[in-house]
Amino acid sequence: MAKIEHPDSSAHYYLDYLDSQPGSVDIFVHKSVAPTPADFNLEGINGQSRAHFEVPGTFILPTPDRGWGFGEILTEHEGPTPGWIRLICALPSYNDRGTDWERIYNTVGTLRFLFDSFRSPKKVSKADVPQLLLADIGQSRPEETRWPVGAEVRPAMSRWLEEVLKNGQEQGIEQEIASSMHSAYSVIIEKPKNPQDFTASAIAPHMIRLEIEGVTTAMLNPDGDMPDKSFELVAHNITRPQLQLAFFAGLSRLSGLAAARIYHGDNVASLPSGR
Repeated sequence: MAKIEHPDSSAHYYLDYLDSQPGSVDIFVHKSVAPTPADFNLEGINGQSRAHFEVPGTFILPTPDRGWGFGEILTEHEGPTPGWIRLICALPSYNDRGTDWERIYNTVGTLRFLFDSFRSPKKVSKADVPQLLLADIGQSRPEETRWPVGAEVRPAMSRWLEEVLKNGQEQGIEQEIASSMHSAYSVIIEKPKNPQDFTASAIAPHMIRLEIEGVTTAMLNPDGDMPDKSFELVAHNITRPQLQLAFFAGLSRLSGLAAARIYHGDNVASLPSGR
């Protein structure tokens, strides 16, 4: 993957996942770049793309009045402040019929198109806070065993991670992210793994690694460190969409923790554990 050399830029969105509200990811979007029907080529999405990836749902264009995406995956709500909206992505939960594979594939497909839309050069944010990370979710066919997820970590978040490490606060951050991954995974599958199999490790001076252990350890590994402190979190051995979405929950909590400090000035040590 290409190295990243972007300086701070105005935030399009930030993410969060709270154990106190298990099973859903919050995507907070600045209203200046909020998704609109014009951002999505409905013919292509519901035609060639949907057929190629065998997505079961039909893509519904963004609307504040109902769920949208493949099978109404995202719902729009008021944001934390007037300049933002809140998109809630409820993760596919295990139910009495077993694993909800249809919603899993619909969720991955919806998130893929959502985050791709934010990368359009036509989307210019007017937010007065910096972008923390840019999430990236890849889609595969149901029978395939490569389900990538990752992020471009921007300089503002790297500086925050550096502050966390200098202040000896990394353990709390690591526990929050690990707990979020385990919580999300426990929603999606029938029998969750041991919580100790989910870990996050802050790496001096300003990086972080996310891991889920199993027969083959899956991880988001830091790569591409640049002078401006931006870097990539690159996927390794993520073979199932359930793991992909669990890592996405961990990235979301990472984003939420950074936003609490960078956007709102909260001290890391004062944040609730969520457990």
